[in-house]
Amino acid sequence: MRKVSSESRSSRSGFTLFELLLVLGVMLLIAGIVWPRMLAFYQTSALKDHGRRVHDTISATRIAAIDHGIAYQFFYEPEGRHYLMVPSEETPVSGNTEDSGETFVLPARAGQVPEEFVFKASKGEEAGSVSLSPEVLKDVPEDLDLSSVNWSIPVVFYPDGSGSDIRFELEDDQSQYVSFSVRSLTGTASLSTIARRSR
Repeated sequence: MRKVSSESRSSRSGFTLFELLLVLGVMLLIAGIVWPRMLAFYQTSALKDHGRRVHDTISATRIAAIDHGIAYQFFYEPEGRHYLMVPSEETPVSGNTEDSGETFVLPARAGQVPEEFVFKASKGEEAGSVSLSPEVLKDVPEDLDLSSVNWSIPVVFYPDGSGSDIRFELEDDQSQYVSFSVRSLTGTASLSTIARRSR
């Protein structure tokens, strides 16, 4: 058996500069191939996540109308990022019940999608430009400045579960979007799969 001297062993204990550069080059090549796919996956995942949140708020608006026996409204901000669930303007949001004197607060909710997203009316749908009074917005719990927002035409949900017929979209900065639609007869909201707009 051949013995290796301690000198030859110590001379091969590290990597050469060429070997390190080669490994670094391979790692950069792999990162260059994988990174765009990871970024696309992240963007798709974020659009799905925020689409589900908006869909949940639309569904919660319908449930609130049924539970409280009053009309509820859902709004989105056309070409903007806000969305809102409030009782109809004719309904006091908080106050005292006549029988017991107990105070009540009807649920209201607002949300905002990140900067890379925007709401749009679907093709053939009217977006509208509605201003809401401070009285309507005063019981919205989220810390958002909604006083200057121009809202869509309201999606109204009634105590019998029915609602307004409407379609609108949430689009990201990569021209991917999801569509929301509400059927008037049943008031049920649906969320589409992700589609891409041709540029």
